[in-house]
Amino acid sequence: MKELGYGARYQYAHDKPDAIAAMQCLPDSVAHRQYYAPVDRGYEKDIAQRLRAWKRLKRERRPRG
Repeated sequence: MKELGYGARYQYAHDKPDAIAAMQCLPDSVAHRQYYAPVDRGYEKDIAQRLRAWKRLKRERRPRG
């Protein structure tokens, strides 16, 4: 399978220093939907910060083309 190119652009997140890969895994039709919106209080406030940071990192690492 490898010789046919399967997995050629796969990014294994755990190989990255911060375990975040810029790879899109969902189909284009749902890739940009937001399924969870944490509120701005309690532990969800921390979750919201993490989600924003991950989104920023993925955007910065996305290949330009």
